[in-house]
Formats: sequence, C-alpha cells, structure tokens
Amino acid sequence: MSIDQHIRDLAEEGTVAALEQHLPSILASFTLPADPDERLTIAEAAEFLRMPEKTVRERIKDERLLAFRDGTRLYVLRRDLIAYNDALRNRAQFERDQSAKASAPAGVSQEVLDLLRPASPGRSAKKKARSS
Repeated sequence: MSIDQHIRDLAEEGTVAALEQHLPSILASFTLPADPDERLTIAEAAEFLRMPEKTVRERIKDERLLAFRDGTRLYVLRRDLIAYNDALRNRAQFERDQSAKASAPAGVSQEVLDLLRPASPGRSAKKKARSS
C-alpha cells in the first residue's frame, strides 16, 4: 500500500488526531533505507533493474549477476543488484572517457579541451545573430 493510500485511509476515519498520531510511523516506514541483505525474487529484481525477467535470468546464467536458491526459489540480494548497476555505470563512464581520449587531438590536455568546449550546448553566435 502506498503512502498516499495510508494517509487517505486515516483521513477517511475522520479524525485529525488519528492522522497526527499515525503519520510519523507511516512516514518512517516509507523513508527507512532499504536493507542491503534483503532477498528479492526474480520478478522483484527485474522490477528493481527495470528489465524483463528473462534478461535477469540470462544475467544470472552468464554469472554477471549473483543469485542463490533457497529450496526451489531463486533469490538475488539487493546489494548484488546495486553492485550490478554500479558496474554498468562504471563501465559506461570508462567507455565515454576512452572515447573522449581517442577523439582528442594529440598533445592537447583534457583541461584545454574542456576550456575550448562550451559547458552546455547552446545556440551559436551565428544563429543568435540571425534570430535578432
């Protein structure tokens, strides 16, 4: 049940006192940090990673994502999902850095290139002059 639904339910009881009494505990339950050792099913892991369950199972089979069995069910720890996301992010950053280094002119430092490159893509002076 969502936090909105909890608040609506309390408001429907008709007492502000009930809302004031229960609201701190409701907010605390929704704002606590997630337990890194929490077991997630494949469906929950897929929802966390925002990918199809089939893809999660492939990542487990390829050993890119750690999982374990307890009885007949397959579980993934939340910490392993976070580590998987971090590894993907780090690899993407590394590839961007390598691409930037490869496209940089020889002998020019990254600091100089950063100074020459505009901070945000904006309209060029020529386009600004045309629109005036």
